[in-house]
Amino acid sequence: MNIRVAQEPLLVLATSASLFLASVDATSVKMDYLPSAFARVDPILSSTCPSDHVHTFYGPLSGVDPRRIDQDNDLELHSLLLSTPVSENTGNVEENKSLYWHPTVYKVKDGVYTRAEMAQSSVYYIWETGLTTAFPAGFRMIGGFQDTNPALAECVNPSPCDPGDCETENTFFPSTKCDELEVSMRMPSCWDGVSVSSPPEHTSHVVYPNEEDECPPSHPVAVPRIDVFFRIAPYDGGHHTFSDGSSVFHSDYVSGWDEAFLQDILNNCDNDGFAAMPNFFCEDRLTFRDGPKCTDEETCDFGDPALLEKLRAIQPEVPLDVKGTIIAEETEVVEELPRGTCNGELVGSEPTTTSTTSTSTGTSASTTSSTSTSTEVTTTTTRRPSETGNQMVKMCLFYSSPSGHARVVNGEHILVRDLDSSPYYRWDRSVNPVAEPFPPGFRMIAASDDPGANGCGPSGNCNLFEDPFHAMFTECCNIVGEEENCQAWEESNIVFPTQSCDFFGIALAMPTCWDGRIDSDDHKSHMAYTLGGQVAGPCPAGYNRRLPQIQLFVRINNYQGGTYVLSDLKNTFHVDFFNGWEEGKLGAIMDTCQPQSQGVNEYNPPCDCTPQAAEEDGTYDGGLTENSNIPDQICDADVRRLIVDEPYDRIPLLPVYGGSCQGEPMIERTWATGLSADLFSADCNNPITTTSTSSSTTSTAITTSTSVPETTTTTSTSTTSTTSTTSATTTTTTTSSTSASPTTAKPSPAPTGPSQEDNQRIIACGSGGGRLRCPEKVALADASEDHGVRCCRDCVNVNNGSCDPIWKRKCAGFDEEVFGTSYVGIDESCRKLATFQEALNLCEEMEGGRLCTEEEVVRGCTKGTGCSLNKEMVWTCMYNDGECEEDMECCSGSCNAGFCEE
Repeated sequence: MNIRVAQEPLLVLATSASLFLASVDATSVKMDYLPSAFARVDPILSSTCPSDHVHTFYGPLSGVDPRRIDQDNDLELHSLLLSTPVSENTGNVEENKSLYWHPTVYKVKDGVYTRAEMAQSSVYYIWETGLTTAFPAGFRMIGGFQDTNPALAECVNPSPCDPGDCETENTFFPSTKCDELEVSMRMPSCWDGVSVSSPPEHTSHVVYPNEEDECPPSHPVAVPRIDVFFRIAPYDGGHHTFSDGSSVFHSDYVSGWDEAFLQDILNNCDNDGFAAMPNFFCEDRLTFRDGPKCTDEETCDFGDPALLEKLRAIQPEVPLDVKGTIIAEETEVVEELPRGTCNGELVGSEPTTTSTTSTSTGTSASTTSSTSTSTEVTTTTTRRPSETGNQMVKMCLFYSSPSGHARVVNGEHILVRDLDSSPYYRWDRSVNPVAEPFPPGFRMIAASDDPGANGCGPSGNCNLFEDPFHAMFTECCNIVGEEENCQAWEESNIVFPTQSCDFFGIALAMPTCWDGRIDSDDHKSHMAYTLGGQVAGPCPAGYNRRLPQIQLFVRINNYQGGTYVLSDLKNTFHVDFFNGWEEGKLGAIMDTCQPQSQGVNEYNPPCDCTPQAAEEDGTYDGGLTENSNIPDQICDADVRRLIVDEPYDRIPLLPVYGGSCQGEPMIERTWATGLSADLFSADCNNPITTTSTSSSTTSTAITTSTSVPETTTTTSTSTTSTTSTTSATTTTTTTSSTSASPTTAKPSPAPTGPSQEDNQRIIACGSGGGRLRCPEKVALADASEDHGVRCCRDCVNVNNGSCDPIWKRKCAGFDEEVFGTSYVGIDESCRKLATFQEALNLCEEMEGGRLCTEEEVVRGCTKGTGCSLNKEMVWTCMYNDGECEEDMECCSGSCNAGFCEE
């Protein structure tokens, strides 16, 4: 027990960081809660009856009731948590719908147990950016019973207990009074990488790291460390106890994160919050309901002083009725602690379930469930965005589509191949501005979370429109006879259902309002959604032209349920479009194809203006020719031979770096501009193994590397060969352009730049992997310039394989024998500025020390080792055993026959 005198106002003390093991290279995020319920239930240990003791819950109200429809389905609770509306979560982060609970605290006096009143509680997520794995769907654990758990009760501004109220039988809680009692514990952060839980105790699949913050071989996967804090203010001393009568603080956790979203946070959020720090939030990636957050350390030295008031303002309007819906038992003031597993009964016999509304086909009405953030509708046909009026034309074209999805089975990412795709073109010529065809060279990217893609348009005024607009919807459909029975979701985040179905569909409508530019820097801002989302709706200011709406519908056939992720590990869906229409053809179709009659409240018009539609009704001959020779998908081996040599099927980690032009480089283009069929393998089981086997190409092979701008990437494999033949700068790929995982990627090639003068050396950003915190990752600098100094050391056979304490950071996942530091020279001090030779000398002054190589710095071997160098460029070089290509790579400045000279 620690006694501390507070120097700040009460309820703003956010962390006991010094009491916990701190990672020198960690990122942290603080999230705050008020209790959601007090109940004798346990969603992990007792799913059919009351649990042994009363718990205090935090998070989604829907997770408190332990009863499930399928007791053996680990994913059911996870799905329920994800579907909980933000307004029914007591936490302040929209994306975190995890459930936390711990034994309730009681004050014992005169034989009466009175539940202690809680102030705010906090959870801190702490991790090493780029080196930590997200909790998988269904993950749960119990922490605190292990001997290595450092649970603490910290008294702020202690004062003597009241006379006659100083006796206690509990060894954890202090008997003294405190202006605030801060209770904290740390959850295990090493996972076996296999099991989402470990019944019956739910503790053996996770362990705590060792004193060096390393995971053991039995549990090698690092997951985010969760530090759980709760506060009692004021704390009136005397006898306090946990509801289980013990002096052990334990806590339970069920992940309510979208796995891909959390992984993106863990890969790309990077700050200096090395422990449970009060002013770090990753606010650029997380949505704080009580934001903006206070990060000014002078104003909010120990957290936001107005935090408690802000938390109260975002609590659910209707509290959870525990006694009426879960367990009719008094927990606030009792003469005896409620105890005993399955001692008593839960209210009713069925769990609280999410309500859904069944609607008939042909309506656009959406009904929001009381416990679901998405709009869930049961229909008998595939649902499409509806329109009113009778002037809209819909043209349906069919393409096969590459997969941006992976199914995760036993830790392996399996590429989804059994899918198809249909882009729907919609336009309405009866409104101004009148829709016009896409101009040559036009391109755009649209994502499900773009401005105006959800809600009520840029104005935010829902009263203008009957229903909120969602650019994306997903649906899980079973085919019964000639009908489709579907469950659908409308929201900005993609919902991969855990249940199986005949097909799972994803539909994203792209924006239609245009500012007249062919493209924009972000490939998005030259386009905007109409106000309210309708094809014929008004356009926002600055967008005075209109293009057809494209809605891409991707369908995964024979959907197996379980865990699916997008290839970029994000929970939003995006579509790229590059105009490939024969010039004049789309305009002619738009001019001559007439809309079919449609009532005001009728569903979308049927597909028209296509060869299929003309054959069926004989009303239109638009000159479109059906492609009867659709090529097969490019073989994986051809992709790796011709485009980028990188595995992307049946891999443990997806090739995602968080940025373009990283990982494996594009393969040099050695074929002619005019492609021939001989370039591709006719049989994927017997692929071509050489780069070019055809002599029928139409021009001299290009031998220089051809860069492929992001703007030329499309998503349709059926157009691969035709697109490639029309433009030397346009290449269609079937995989994400993001690069390999940090644990599998090869080092980037040495940078190129200014001429290779003897006085030039390579500098690299101190932050290394994760979020880049310098203007450049790697650059060249004159050796006489001043830059930061960080040193490395190879710790083979030193102190049983471990470096001295100053060498703080291992290159985890890259080279387990290399450590780095920022405290350099004989005096082990920070040297932010030094010339190259000075830096070389400073590192060599240290026992076993040397300058780090470019690759070591880029891989993060020194990241977070102090001296505020994460945002600075630091010197790098290779010694005489390093393989080199250019003189500037070598410490000596001389590269001879591929190796650095001494």
